[in-house]
Amino acid sequence: MEDNVPQTYIKTWDPENEEYVYLPEEPAPLASFIPASTPLARLDMTPKTDDSGHPWLWIELCFAAILGTGLLKPRKKTNDK
Repeated sequence: MEDNVPQTYIKTWDPENEEYVYLPEEPAPLASFIPASTPLARLDMTPKTDDSGHPWLWIELCFAAILGTGLLKPRKKTNDK
């Protein structure tokens, strides 16, 4: 135990000795924190997945949908006399 944290093991078959061997499990890598000057600069630090989903297009479509919903919203009728 390191700092009161139990270590986990992986049970693996060893064909030479014909028995199971317990290997220590590697710790899960944590996301590295690299400070960025602006929130938009963090978008450049994301892993490249070859996904050409055009995020700015989707953001613009979301804003257009919000504006369109606001324009179609029923308004109160006023009685002008």
